[in-house]
Amino acid sequence: MDIPKVIEDLFTAQNEHNSQTFASNFSEDAKVYDEGKTHQGIKAIRQWNEAANTAYKTKVKLVEIVDTGKKTVATVLVSGTFDGSPVTLNYNFGIENNTINSLKITG
Repeated sequence: MDIPKVIEDLFTAQNEHNSQTFASNFSEDAKVYDEGKTHQGIKAIRQWNEAANTAYKTKVKLVEIVDTGKKTVATVLVSGTFDGSPVTLNYNFGIENNTINSLKITG
């Protein structure tokens, strides 16, 4: 699989539960959409990730990645201390200048 470095770095940070490094992969005004909520900006994204790490101890494993030209879609096996773990989710990335400017997580 040809994985963009920014996605590889994001997943490494997630598996290390390093919210600061996780958030540093996003642009200043990036948006993350997850579970019906929007988190905008690096500070909000870091706080969202910290809360999820504390609550669920989330780990990710990349299953497949497809670049559509406009978006990069990663199929990810997500595990942690939540009901139904593990679950397969799609991470829909918008990437510009090697930085994530949008992420929409869908089931």
